[in-house]
Amino acid sequence: MYTTLIAIYSGLVSTLLAILKFKETWENRFRIFTLLTSGIDNQIHITNLYTKSVTIINYDLFWAKNKKSEDGYKSINTGSEECCNIVVAANETKVLTFSDQYSFSLNKNKGNLYIRLYLADRKRPVTNLLYPWKD
Repeated sequence: MYTTLIAIYSGLVSTLLAILKFKETWENRFRIFTLLTSGIDNQIHITNLYTKSVTIINYDLFWAKNKKSEDGYKSINTGSEECCNIVVAANETKVLTFSDQYSFSLNKNKGNLYIRLYLADRKRPVTNLLYPWKD
């Protein structure tokens, strides 16, 4: 009788600890959030939701039908070759401003606007949708 209760108790405790560990791991996973604000100057806010700092070594802004398709792919000249190695600390936001000759207009007929971030210590780039906004 007591061994059954101890077995049930230890099973519940170990399950609870596993759930807590999974939740902690899920909340601390690698995440980058991007937001486009348009006005006189176009600005892209890049927020690092990861617990460690990340370094953006390059980025690519492009129009496409979807982020993995080359169909309708059209890159936007943003002058990204001039600025590299942007360090975004943990839970911090950096703003990329596009003005003058690097400004671009938003048009739904062009497709979706994406940003592809090439990060140090990551094999694949991170691609996020910027426009049109999804609710």
